[in-house]
Amino acid sequence: MKTNVFGTMKITHEILPLMRRQGAGFVVTVSSTSGIKAVKGGAVYSASKFALEGWSEGMNIDMQPFGIRFMLLEPGAFRTDFANENASMQLPDLQIEAYNEERENLANVFRTMNGTQAGDPSKLAKGLIKVVNAENPPVRLLISKGAISAVKEYYKNCYAEFEKWQEVSADSDFEE
Repeated sequence: MKTNVFGTMKITHEILPLMRRQGAGFVVTVSSTSGIKAVKGGAVYSASKFALEGWSEGMNIDMQPFGIRFMLLEPGAFRTDFANENASMQLPDLQIEAYNEERENLANVFRTMNGTQAGDPSKLAKGLIKVVNAENPPVRLLISKGAISAVKEYYKNCYAEFEKWQEVSADSDFEE
């Protein structure tokens, strides 16, 4: 939370006065597909990215009168040090015996993926430059083939659940 949410907010807070004075600005916040859909073993990471998603979307609305745009970059797995145990990847210090097997399984997933992720950071950078310079850039930029398929399936399932239960949802209003 300190890094993903509060760090992003603090840095943005520092640059917004300049952007307001110049009447323009573009803030790209780095979220994740885990900011759209939670995954097993990633509840806290997802919570930080979900918070960043809501904050950035709200800031995009609030800052538009000042000519300032916000965009969420939502990457899937990219070949960076994210899954490198000797660099970015950190396993929790708190170890609860009941979760030992799951924790080790998740650590092995990251160890196995390290250096084999499909996403190419240089292609991401080129795409990001293209989108930032577009006349009407999106509020969200989902990036990587794996991210597209995972999120598409997730939204499809969310919508099916919504449709299944919308009668119960609608039945909660006062009768007129």
